[in-house]
Amino acid sequence: MWETVFVQGIGFLGIALNIIAVQFNKHWKIVFLKTLGSVAFVVQYILLKAYTGAAMDGVGILRNIIFIFTVKKSKPTLFWIILFTAVTVILGAVTFEGWISLLAIAAKLLSCISYGIEKLNLPSSGLWLIYNGLHFSLAGIVNEILVITSVIIAEIRLYYKNKEKIKNEGD
Repeated sequence: MWETVFVQGIGFLGIALNIIAVQFNKHWKIVFLKTLGSVAFVVQYILLKAYTGAAMDGVGILRNIIFIFTVKKSKPTLFWIILFTAVTVILGAVTFEGWISLLAIAAKLLSCISYGIEKLNLPSSGLWLIYNGLHFSLAGIVNEILVITSVIIAEIRLYYKNKEKIKNEGD
């Protein structure tokens, strides 16, 4: 019982760090705190024996650290996107646990690609939501519900903002 609470608590710590991260306006602070949140999820996945999820979040941690410096120096990111896509596939193959691993691998591939295409957050979060449900990561489920809800709210806000802008331009 306490072991379950402890393992789930680690994931909720990850959520807390992710929520705190978006309260900052400096890129490196956001990425740093999101990286710490990912570390918490890696630990939780290992304790849940969800090794593909742990490996995929591990790729995310390394990617985040590199992107802190790449973006800060205004360097191109395409090389890193390609490299992390390849690393995701390799680690996915090494930690493959059956069809359930395909969810985490596909989710991480979508998030690697989304650095160049902004509209891939929902499919990635949907895959993580299913993966977390199958591995009984309550914090992972809550995290993805929060992400999905945030993306939907942002899309609705952008839609109405753009609609209002078009209306005002027509006046």
